[in-house]
Amino acid sequence: WEYLGDGLIDTAIHRFNMSYMLDPTNVEAYWGLGSASYQKNNFEESAQLLRRGLELAPDNPMLMVDVATVQIACFKEKRNCDDIDDAMRLLEKSVQLDSTNANAWLKYAIGEYQLEHYDKSWECLHKCKVLDLSFVDMSFVQELIAKKEDPLGVFK
Repeated sequence: WEYLGDGLIDTAIHRFNMSYMLDPTNVEAYWGLGSASYQKNNFEESAQLLRRGLELAPDNPMLMVDVATVQIACFKEKRNCDDIDDAMRLLEKSVQLDSTNANAWLKYAIGEYQLEHYDKSWECLHKCKVLDLSFVDMSFVQELIAKKEDPLGVFK
């Protein structure tokens, strides 16, 4: 994970592959490989790898958010990586399991925005802001404001 965080994607992939070879049931190996694929803009492969990890850890709310993030990115770019309805189900389940995850609420807001559910998007974004303001993506806020003003008047 440190290699991935430092931008050494190929080294991270090598290490995650080694981890997989030692233990094919290691959730972190699939999660890490899926994250590396996402960083390389290979969304289809990323979705497949993250889904394998989710099969091994079906109640991991953070992994659910990562799977949904890839699926939303695919939807936005009109790629084939499963559907956005599945992403929204994963985000809903994720926030049910951990309602304090600001990142999950942000991704939920982005997903609702992609579906043109702007009121619901604002609702999720406000939950994100209350939990951790640092997760609020101001460029996303501007996109959302362009579609519909903030009903609470917090963001202008």
